[in-house]
Amino acid sequence: MFDYVLSLLVLGIIGMILIIHLFFSRDYLLERRILERASKADIVRYNHLRVARKLSELKTKKTKLSKHASGEADLDKLVMTLLGYGGIFRFVLTKKVFSPRELVVELGLTMDTIRKWINNASEMEMIEKTRSVHGVLLYQLNKRVVADHLDLLRNSIIDFVEIRAEGARGEISLEEAFNTIREALAIIMPLKENLRQLINTRFNISDLERLGISGPALNRWLDDAERLNIIRRESENAYVLNSDNLRDFLQRFNLSMSKILQYISK
Repeated sequence: MFDYVLSLLVLGIIGMILIIHLFFSRDYLLERRILERASKADIVRYNHLRVARKLSELKTKKTKLSKHASGEADLDKLVMTLLGYGGIFRFVLTKKVFSPRELVVELGLTMDTIRKWINNASEMEMIEKTRSVHGVLLYQLNKRVVADHLDLLRNSIIDFVEIRAEGARGEISLEEAFNTIREALAIIMPLKENLRQLINTRFNISDLERLGISGPALNRWLDDAERLNIIRRESENAYVLNSDNLRDFLQRFNLSMSKILQYISK
């Protein structure tokens, strides 16, 4: 009898153990399924994030390439806006606000020329709209943006030549500053970074044409460079570019840019 009861007791314990095991096994399997599904969701989310990150990187690279490709055109546009269009920038630099009609009257330019300059300057955020007390549309220089553009231009010119030019000291008028900048850009912008290939070397007209300047622009460049003592003629078709004279010229360019930046900061 005792053995029978003991057997039943053992069987009961074993049965309880099996029931408990099955119960916890079911919870374990359920938990495992939940974790697996969550893991799959994480994997999907991770894959989405990874794809999104790659697309973002591609977009960033494309934007950088686009900016790099358009940088030269933007620099030419900046130079034209600062020094071209009949000297509009030079005029408005001394004005707190100005109107298109004022530019027509004071500078003797056509309204079409004025509109083109305003469009270019607005695209580069160099000017911004304002209103008079009577509601008349006026424009004013965005001095912070203009200063940034001038710094960009100065750094680009120095990078093109790769000559260290210390800032020269001295007094210079605003008009002299604009003339010096105009002369410097007339020498450097036609060739840009190709100019450095001519430093302290003999070159001829064919070399200049190979570097991308020809026709009337080539003749103007030779005349300006000789007049400013940047190059000297050694024979009928042979020239030498003097790096010392170019360095002195760039120092005056730096002084002129500093003068305009100083004027803007007033």
